[in-house]
Amino acid sequence: MLAGSSLILLLALLSYDPADPAFSVAADAELVRNRMGPAGAWFADIAFVLFGKSAFLFPALVLLCGVFLYREHALAPKGAVLYRSSGIILTLATSSGLATLHFAPDAMRETAGGILGQIVGFGLEQPRGLLGATVLVLVLWVAALALEHRQRRGREGA
Repeated sequence: MLAGSSLILLLALLSYDPADPAFSVAADAELVRNRMGPAGAWFADIAFVLFGKSAFLFPALVLLCGVFLYREHALAPKGAVLYRSSGIILTLATSSGLATLHFAPDAMRETAGGILGQIVGFGLEQPRGLLGATVLVLVLWVAALALEHRQRRGREGA
């Protein structure tokens, strides 16, 4: 079920059209070009406005969630969920910040990292400069991946 949801989210993002009627666009509701219909147009619009190109992490995260649930056959302890959740949130924030700092927005309404990328990327760039902000965001990105990986590796070794 989560694999199907992941595919639906991916198709909604891939078939995004900035002219579709959605959260940030007022247009004729009959002219939806998104392959997943009006719901897909709304999801893609909100995801791209908030997270920019980092929104493509959502389908992957939903798929990974399904894989973890399938492999473990039981709910993870609260500590493991906390590690994974904080790692996912930090990965999303740092990916959006990096996208804002280093990629062109193309057809995005905001920067390539969306509103979250503006907050993280520009918020760190102003006091530290582009190089300082990039290094800090990369270190935080690696730390986010290590949070999730450390927890998984620790449980597998037990």
